Amino acid sequence: MSIELIIYLWFQEFLTLLTIVAAPALTLYAANELWYRACGLYGYKTELITGCVGTPIHEISHAVAVKLFGMSIHDIALYQPDPQSRTLGYVVYAYQPGSVWHGLGRFVVGIAPLIGGALVVTGLLWLGDLPLFGDYRQASDPVVGPFWQWARDLLSSADNFWTWVFLALAVMVATHATPSGADLKGCASGLFGTIVMFMTLKLVLVLLPEDAYQAIRPYIDLEAFFTEVGAQVMQLAALGIVAALLLSLAALMVKLGGKVLARSGA
Repeated sequence: MSIELIIYLWFQEFLTLLTIVAAPALTLYAANELWYRACGLYGYKTELITGCVGTPIHEISHAVAVKLFGMSIHDIALYQPDPQSRTLGYVVYAYQPGSVWHGLGRFVVGIAPLIGGALVVTGLLWLGDLPLFGDYRQASDPVVGPFWQWARDLLSSADNFWTWVFLALAVMVATHATPSGADLKGCASGLFGTIVMFMTLKLVLVLLPEDAYQAIRPYIDLEAFFTEVGAQVMQLAALGIVAALLLSLAALMVKLGGKVLARSGA
């Protein structure tokens, strides 16, 4: 097998792993757009309300990733709405241009809200004794069938005050876990460093003796890691879809109720 073919196969594997996370992330973005459209004229006000919980998680996720990769934070605002720029918070950090490690770091910083948000939402659902979407996944039907069953069980399990509190908090986090345009720009700028690190890791693994490779393989299973991250992000998207559907239904009922009252008054 030629070196060119090996590099091509490794690059193809990298794109596959990236897609495993990117596809659920796009679904989450669509779910959040559906959620805010369902809010109608109150979309921005709703964003401010949910942002008081979701935005700090979003920004803390960025900050943790920045520190993990040895970059420095210059300024941070966990929740500081700016009506002009429509931003709710920010993290300003410095990195070393040309550093492959910081390039990988910029990529991770960009997607950090997805990972941080997914972990927090899973924790909130667990604390509220609410079902987790991952428990419903099936190899034959990984999304559609499990989603409806999970949604039914989720709503039927929310049968007391505290479960609704945890569910509301989870929705607030989920609706602010989507990377912003600036986050995606950071991901794109760090993509080259990420590819270099991935290729380097693959090369090191190829050069390792078979016994050593088998010994460390369980700890560096990138496919399993990305699949789990993708599943957790899909849970965020599923939660956003459920919230949007409920809000749309409530808005429709209010609208119909208003028409009925108007007709009866006439």
